[in-house]
Amino acid sequence: MRHLLLALSGLLLTGTAHAQFIGLQAGALYGTLATPANTSSRHTAATGRVGYHVEAFYEFPLTAHLSLVPGLAFSHQSTNLVTGNPNPAEAPFEAVYQLTFNQSSLPILLRATRDRFYVEAGPQLGVLLNTNERGTLTYLGYGPTTLQFALDNPSFTDYQRLQAGVCLGAGVKLPAGFGLDLRAYAGLTKLKEQYEPGIYSYGSDIRSRTVQASLTYQRPIKR
Repeated sequence: MRHLLLALSGLLLTGTAHAQFIGLQAGALYGTLATPANTSSRHTAATGRVGYHVEAFYEFPLTAHLSLVPGLAFSHQSTNLVTGNPNPAEAPFEAVYQLTFNQSSLPILLRATRDRFYVEAGPQLGVLLNTNERGTLTYLGYGPTTLQFALDNPSFTDYQRLQAGVCLGAGVKLPAGFGLDLRAYAGLTKLKEQYEPGIYSYGSDIRSRTVQASLTYQRPIKR
């Protein structure tokens, strides 16, 4: 433990010898969902949609080529979902809707820099701020009978508000403090879980997946 504390103290002292930066980034993201495998009694398919995100971040150098980059981000995501039961012996149904949600996130990334280029990776914690499901639910029934209902569910029912996942990204620093950043995120925490019985249930869980492209700007902190 003593050696670990000394090593961490050495990294912090080394970091103070290099410039620290504060920055902003914003851009588009493509959000989709990892869905459960289809079975004879359940099928689920997700189609990604474009959203947006903004983030404030702080870059604290640990060594000449390594830095710690925590951030505070907001994202707006939406995904088209089709889920249903195709088995005619089990009162088949199909739900076609758009899932939309806003999330506040805290990525904590370790960044390795070489000249103007960098790669980064680390965990991300998030909190769902709101969700909405909007579309149609169709009960096929038995024979020719069909019932259809509108879906409009702006509640947190069955959603897990605390989210966690991992990020992997790369970027380039441009002149005048600007830069470009590309980052992928894979949620490890289930986003929603609905087991039988349940209206348009998945039979398993779904997890968030995003890819985002950003224009960044950062400047050194005066000390």
